[in-house]
Amino acid sequence: MSTIMDLHSKMIIGYSFSKTVDTDLVLRTLDWAISNQTINGQLIFHTDQGTQYTSKSCLKFYTNSMKKREAQL
Repeated sequence: MSTIMDLHSKMIIGYSFSKTVDTDLVLRTLDWAISNQTINGQLIFHTDQGTQYTSKSCLKFYTNSMKKREAQL
């Protein structure tokens, strides 16, 4: 299970389930959290979890998602 919480509202804004904790699980969670939120301004994504959260794939996905959001504004 992977979850993302908005620390301001304390609400879970994204989650995914999988039999394995890997980068794909994290990417699905990030995609759901980013696509279902109105993002105004900057965003901080903090984790003290494992390497799947700090992989190059996650960083690339996060960066590309935010660029797409900025282009829509």
